[in-house]
Amino acid sequence: MVTMAGAMLLALAAALLTGQALGRLGFPVPDARRRIGCLDGLRGYLALFVMLHHFDIWMNRAHAGTAWGGSSSRALANFGPGGVALFFMTTGIVFYPRIRAGLARVDWRKLYISRLFRILPLQFVVIAVVAAISWRMAPDGHGTIAGNAGALLRWMTSYGQPTLFGYADAHYVNAAVLWSLWYEWVFYFVVLPLMALARDLTASRLPSWVLPAGLLVIGLVAGPFAVGPLAADAPVRIPPVFFFLPLFASGMIALDLGETRLKPVLASPAMAVVAAVALAAAVMFAPGPYGLPQLAAYALFFACVANGNSFGGIFAWRGSVVLGEISFGIYLIHGVVLYGLFTFLLPQGAPGIAPYVGLIGTAITVVLLSAAAHLVIERPTITLGRVLGGGRRPPQGDGIGLSTADVAP
Repeated sequence: MVTMAGAMLLALAAALLTGQALGRLGFPVPDARRRIGCLDGLRGYLALFVMLHHFDIWMNRAHAGTAWGGSSSRALANFGPGGVALFFMTTGIVFYPRIRAGLARVDWRKLYISRLFRILPLQFVVIAVVAAISWRMAPDGHGTIAGNAGALLRWMTSYGQPTLFGYADAHYVNAAVLWSLWYEWVFYFVVLPLMALARDLTASRLPSWVLPAGLLVIGLVAGPFAVGPLAADAPVRIPPVFFFLPLFASGMIALDLGETRLKPVLASPAMAVVAAVALAAAVMFAPGPYGLPQLAAYALFFACVANGNSFGGIFAWRGSVVLGEISFGIYLIHGVVLYGLFTFLLPQGAPGIAPYVGLIGTAITVVLLSAAAHLVIERPTITLGRVLGGGRRPPQGDGIGLSTADVAP
């Protein structure tokens, strides 16, 4: 574990230094006035921690023969779910102003076009790479046309990652990361407009914070009956998205807290210490980010970052902001690089330091590939989405401008 921890710290440092170098070379980052607190400096680390989580899974699979998903410690098991949990909170805070604006005052056409062109282009490119590798690695034949078409449709919609071109392990090629995008789409197309409608119906009677508070309660009550042991005994099948509603709600509540006298407290160095200790305890000892005590720790940490707490300057470094700008690429691409590392570059059961050196190389490679993907794929398609979306300007009073629709999950 000492070697693993050291390699992971070096990989994070290598990624940060690469991001810092890209920043000095002029890599474009958002104007500070468009940022939500220090979230742009956090998002890259979330994606990198997901990468570390999957590296640990690959190590256990390659050297201990454990099934996919097996981690060597509770902390490493939490790196992936914890990173995604904070990504869901980011989605909540970014789109909460649309809920506050109400159903009629949001240009939904523009919003959805911007989302489609923000997420799908890079996702489709990565799926094409996965498909090519699956075709090459399939042991016996490549399946039927109908079967492959259906499988590709599920991959493209993020609804699932089944066998592709006869390769049953296709989902290992990208570390099966698309699952979270499905719940992002459910949020955009179902939760978001329903909450905006609820705001229209309650605006004259209730403060806006009641809506995320209600969403939080609904998720905490219904979530266990949607995912987990209780789901099997539930009299009615509850959609799994209910399990993740508290995460979206926590992001929204962070914005509400920033409009109270608590904002300077959340941004203070003392609160950074409290939040960091609480988050570390949740990561090391809780079985995931979803139970109420650990959810509170994740939500406190997120609220601090969202309200300008840079945690000693870490989330304000230019390298950190660069990593945040390419975080979607890191999230989508790292699985393919890890697959290549453990499938083609490392001998079966390679001993010693080789996998750890490979992790550091992976971190640098993933950052460089994600930066290139951002410049060549993401930025042009984001611009195209804006052009095709057209539409009216965001409503007055929308505290986070429409440009935040460019933020990827």
